[in-house]
Amino acid sequence: MLQRNNVLRAISDTTWGCSPSDLRSAYLAFSRACADYAAGAWMPGLSESGLRELETVQRQACRTITGCVRSTPVDALAREADLLPFSARRRQLAAVAVERHSRDLPDDPVQRILLPENRPRQRLRYDRGWARTGQELSKDAGLDDFPREPLLVVANTPPWESPPPPTIFFHTGLVRPVPHNAPAEQRRTAAEETLAGLPNPDVQAFTDGSATAGTERGGAGAVVYRSGREVKRIRAPAGRFTSSYTAELLALRETLKYIESILTDQDPALCIQLCTDSLSSLMRLREGPASQTERAADQVWLSLRRLGRRHRVDLQWVPGHAGVAGNEIADAVAREAAELPQDGIPITFVAAKSLLKRHVSREWVESTRHSRPAPATRPHLSHDYHGVVGPGRVRLADRLGLSRREDTALVRLRTGHSPALQAYRHFIGVEEDDGCPTCGGGDREDAEHFLTSCPATARVRHDVFGRDDPTLREVFADPCRVIEFLRRLGRL
Repeated sequence: MLQRNNVLRAISDTTWGCSPSDLRSAYLAFSRACADYAAGAWMPGLSESGLRELETVQRQACRTITGCVRSTPVDALAREADLLPFSARRRQLAAVAVERHSRDLPDDPVQRILLPENRPRQRLRYDRGWARTGQELSKDAGLDDFPREPLLVVANTPPWESPPPPTIFFHTGLVRPVPHNAPAEQRRTAAEETLAGLPNPDVQAFTDGSATAGTERGGAGAVVYRSGREVKRIRAPAGRFTSSYTAELLALRETLKYIESILTDQDPALCIQLCTDSLSSLMRLREGPASQTERAADQVWLSLRRLGRRHRVDLQWVPGHAGVAGNEIADAVAREAAELPQDGIPITFVAAKSLLKRHVSREWVESTRHSRPAPATRPHLSHDYHGVVGPGRVRLADRLGLSRREDTALVRLRTGHSPALQAYRHFIGVEEDDGCPTCGGGDREDAEHFLTSCPATARVRHDVFGRDDPTLREVFADPCRVIEFLRRLGRL
């Protein structure tokens, strides 16, 4: 990992090079992937000295990604780079391994280790074993309260039958390309023109999936028309812990099941049209039945193949929240379905992984907020970093269109360790005192004084932030205004 981190330093610096998002992606794929290999098995038993070595290497990568200086507190450094420390991540990886093996085939020999009576004896105080560590975390996250959906090891469609029937068509675009941020009226018109260009449907359905914050209390909804008349509104819970993608697939599955139930062998060849605003679902299904790894997607393909033997099936993407009548009804039905009881709905492996990651991240962030502070003589303690950024993820600023130089300046100010501050320059021995050179009032020029209360910059601060004394949290809520403030003062 240490040698591979050199690649990050070769393609960036604090004022030029790749963006933090690209650097983070490169680190995850090229460097941390080495440590992640089979980590669910070996990392929970790693000694404290071995863990410190991994943490040291990752902190080096965090400084390269963010542009932070070496004295930056480790908790703030990890949050700025959006990288979970290995001390927390190893529990997550162990729990993911437990979830995977508990959903595998019944004769999987690893499943025997998950039984308490078959656990190996604990020989070392710090090594609790990956199985015990993972099971404890899964229980704390609430996964034991719900049934687990088994993994789809092999698709139900045989390989020699995997090419889809020629009567099934996927349409992932509109006849007139429209930007996703275009006005709703413009997107609705393009969608209606696209639907008008398809064969006139005998059976038409609009499907949609809903999940609170995209991860919890999922609902699948659909509205079905036959010969232009509404015949059914379908509601189905999608799970206490789920994803919008899974809810969309469940909506398609339940709709296809219903359409199969209302058609008979006496019906002539019909045109069936399914409309969804989930582009990711259609693109995944378009890869074919043999490529599916989710059970819901596999079941969708089983229904499509049965219907495709006699009928034409068009699956069309439509823009969501654009005023398309059927889509708006399906969206409302899906939200109603999300309020249905979720107790008996199995949790997919993908949803379990996402839940474990959120649970471990919340635990770690909470632990940093209550950790013992460093000595008060250090300049970064002039403000509460975790109180400024809040409990959520710290958004990488390059996604706001900032340059590498601007992003580095912003991150350093947010952590309090910035050479632009007199207090920090005094801390590292460059200046004789830490007093603010701008106002000359004797106050220490730390991040809080510089951004919120320096009387010499009150006029500029009022012009940029709209008030003379904003809080630090209000200041950093809009990174672009912080950069404007620095530019107007000649600090950037």
